[in-house]
Amino acid sequence: MKMFKKFLVLPILFLYALLSCSSGDSSDSGNPSTDPKPITVVINTEIVGTTAQLPNGDGSGLVKFTISPSNGVTYKVDFGDGETNEPATSIFSHTYTAAGTKTYDVKVTVFDGLKYYSTTKSIVIYSETRVIWSDEFDVAGAPDSNKWTAQIWAPGRVNNELQSYTDRPENVIVEGGVLKIKAKREKYGSGDFTSARLESNGKFDFTYGKIVIRAKVPTGVGTWPAVWLLGSNIATNPWPACGEIDILESVGKDPHINHSSLHSPGRFGNTPDTGTIK
Repeated sequence: MKMFKKFLVLPILFLYALLSCSSGDSSDSGNPSTDPKPITVVINTEIVGTTAQLPNGDGSGLVKFTISPSNGVTYKVDFGDGETNEPATSIFSHTYTAAGTKTYDVKVTVFDGLKYYSTTKSIVIYSETRVIWSDEFDVAGAPDSNKWTAQIWAPGRVNNELQSYTDRPENVIVEGGVLKIKAKREKYGSGDFTSARLESNGKFDFTYGKIVIRAKVPTGVGTWPAVWLLGSNIATNPWPACGEIDILESVGKDPHINHSSLHSPGRFGNTPDTGTIK
């Protein structure tokens, strides 16, 4: 057994010695390196609207970039806000949309045909809050059809709800600068109650932003007013795969408690991703 162990070890040691000698001979030969001279990547930025009073820009969030060297084969940019790009040239621009004054670490990688070279630069950008969609309900009558669609549903389609959803003015109307959604006890279709349910699907969607809502909700056992978001891919990824964010759910029997929840695959129904505020 001892001789067998030596037979295994000696070839390994011998191979290591050969590799070590080969490497040493190469480095000591004095042959010039065939590698090209390394390049230095420089990120030049112009924050649009910068002045002495506005050192971080005019609020547009627009930044113009010029990368050196200008003859890279490819460029890859991580803008530090979750967005990336592979511009075709060394000159490009990007708009930062998060409101406020924020610091971003921009990373640029340049490929010169043989190697990749990278550098990072921190920039401070000021972006104003911009309204990209709103409805002030300042036109009396039916809700704006360019922004809203009334869902027409029979009772029991979701959550075992008892009401029929309609687009009648008795259930949904804009009056006095207010959108009014009314639940009524009445015989209609196959149910004994009516109400309304509006959606913006197919008319507006967004990925990042802040939502501001002002609403007055009813009270009373059996009422369940809500404002929520669904993924705009719901047609191809039915709930809960599309995801859901419940901004507000008000259970009428507890008028001083507002519920907010997240629903996703594996975390729907009685989701643990929920909370309340009073």
